[in-house]
Amino acid sequence: MTTTRVATAQLTQTLHAERAGITLSAPDRQGLLGILAQTGATGPDLLRVDGFTLRSGFDAAATPFSWNPRLAKRTLGLAALRACVHGEAKNPLEACEAVVDHAIARASSGAERSGSLGSWLASAQTPVRTMAIAYASAYATELWSALEWSAMAELPTIGARDDTVVHRPAGLLLKGRAEVMIHHGNQRAFSPRLLVLGGTPQPEDLLTLGAAALTAALADRDGHAPSVMVGWHPAAGQAVVLPVDHIVLRRAAAGIARRVATWRSSLSEGPVPVAA
Repeated sequence: MTTTRVATAQLTQTLHAERAGITLSAPDRQGLLGILAQTGATGPDLLRVDGFTLRSGFDAAATPFSWNPRLAKRTLGLAALRACVHGEAKNPLEACEAVVDHAIARASSGAERSGSLGSWLASAQTPVRTMAIAYASAYATELWSALEWSAMAELPTIGARDDTVVHRPAGLLLKGRAEVMIHHGNQRAFSPRLLVLGGTPQPEDLLTLGAAALTAALADRDGHAPSVMVGWHPAAGQAVVLPVDHIVLRRAAAGIARRVATWRSSLSEGPVPVAA
């Protein structure tokens, strides 16, 4: 497993570099699921495993969710970025304002469920909405300026649905996300993925990126894995590049299993052994 760091200016070239992708065989898949199953699952509840819980701890998932401008910035910002990339808006600020107006209109017409982002925006005071637009437009602007969108032969997928894997023997719900997926003609099945990460590059990035790649491969019905995962830290102007192979996926599975087993053992009396 080899990782590299690149500057923001090299992001587009890095994502478009030719790389061979891997496909999980049935034994590969069972082997990875077997590693994850060594986590001491108890009871019917599923433990959510994603970039957030791996960084913040599994107890963080129990905190009740409520919208605020910072939490809304990714959803609103990615919608605005799509509008810019597709030529529907001149700049991220204009796009964010349109996205917020549309969400409020949907909520006002009854098309949004209670607790949704749209319903929260519709009920929020004007200063809160203004702050949400400011956070979202800053987020979208960072991505808009970081990549050479005009150099892409195919439009990328921006803010696709999370990959989801339910592994009941392990008591796990795996969730994987990507802000941008780059497509290369006949290599679409192995699309490189860009994740936006906070702060500066850390050793922890490897598990975050590996876990997202693992979830994507297990969620794909044909077992295709992303050819590369890129974790971009906009504040630092750097990105961590993780080419995906079978070793990366096995290490991600083992890393998740260790984290989960340690957390579960802290709730009980004895440790749960996990093989590497």
